[in-house]
Amino acid sequence: MPLKGAVLSEGATMTPSGGTSVTYNSVVSTGPGVVTAVTSVADSRVRPSTIHTAKAPVYNSTSKKFSKGVSKIYHKRPKLDTDGTLYTPGYRLEVEDHPLQSAAERAAMWEHLAMVATDADYASFRTGGSLD
Repeated sequence: MPLKGAVLSEGATMTPSGGTSVTYNSVVSTGPGVVTAVTSVADSRVRPSTIHTAKAPVYNSTSKKFSKGVSKIYHKRPKLDTDGTLYTPGYRLEVEDHPLQSAAERAAMWEHLAMVATDADYASFRTGGSLD
């Protein structure tokens, strides 16, 4: 289905099902975030990892306004080619929220993002970048 006319559910909740549980352990803290990785993968070159960062909103006393907060997730799943070349495919999720939003509104933004990332109406965009 084209992006124009895609249908998503407002107020829906997303719950993963099936698959195998994999633990992402904290491996290092960085200034505004933390890096987690699947430490059970013995070869560190191909170990899946995720970088989580967050920037809190800041109040500007001159304008009397808050800036947006930003939460980012960057997930990498390295691949080792048969010739030894290492490739690092990854994807980013980013949400900009505002202090005026309720916790429910923030949660709804993440749920909507989860739908866009998994809904069949967005499959052609996810797999090939189609904007039609």
